[in-house]
Amino acid sequence: YAAISTSGGTAQYVVIDEVRYSHVIDPATGLGLTHSTMATVIGPTAFETDAYATVLTLVDANLRAALIAAHPEWTAFVRTVMLATEDDQN
Repeated sequence: YAAISTSGGTAQYVVIDEVRYSHVIDPATGLGLTHSTMATVIGPTAFETDAYATVLTLVDANLRAALIAAHPEWTAFVRTVMLATEDDQN
């Protein structure tokens, strides 16, 4: 392996009307993701791992499992995280 990438909305986001929108854009809505899936992928190149990690945050659990199973050359870690807004931290 030569690359590792992580994607998700825990660090880059905006809160609008108390809804947290990730910097990762959902192609179905054109808006930032509002769920808290993060993915880390280890694989042959950063080009592949970056794209694959982002895709794993966009798709549902069934498609995610199928993609992971279809690519044994990559190692993927997917998790759900608790998201806090700035208001939660004050």
